[in-house]
Amino acid sequence: MINEYIIFDQIMNNKFKINLDHDEVTDSDLNDFLAKKKNLSVLEEAFEHYLFENKLIDKFMFSGELEIELFFISDEEIKGINHQYRGKDKTTDVISISLFEDFRKQWIDNKLPLIHLGDVFISIDTAKRQAKESSLSFSQEIVELLIHGVLHLMGFDHEASDQEKELMYKKEREIFNYYCDHCD
Repeated sequence: MINEYIIFDQIMNNKFKINLDHDEVTDSDLNDFLAKKKNLSVLEEAFEHYLFENKLIDKFMFSGELEIELFFISDEEIKGINHQYRGKDKTTDVISISLFEDFRKQWIDNKLPLIHLGDVFISIDTAKRQAKESSLSFSQEIVELLIHGVLHLMGFDHEASDQEKELMYKKEREIFNYYCDHCD
């Protein structure tokens, strides 16, 4: 049993892992983004940096690995998820389905080697529209939505209060800027 933990620990290089469900990705812009493996690895690095330097969660000392599942879907699919999980019959850009009410408070005393935070669903259609409407590239829009979704998985909620909204958007900007500074 001890040897299994040693091997498991040696295999786990990252403390934050983004698992990508992309079997049926046919969008050329998204394929270009995904082809640059550095895009997701820099995002993983950014989340590791902000988590383990206590910049996202005060006194965070978890020794295992955190992971999320990332799905790229259509407007029609995200509308169905939004209706099913949030009771809203409309499209949106990103939806996070967390396994925790507020991970910032619930991580304490967790001794598991791996914690799945939840799933992030991003609408490719909406991301493309929003990128055209803003000064961001499609890749930057995807990154911004992913950061937003992961912060929701950790318990940040911009709809809870003005103070929480301000904090969440501040963290989004910090992580996005870290990403931009470390990715070409």
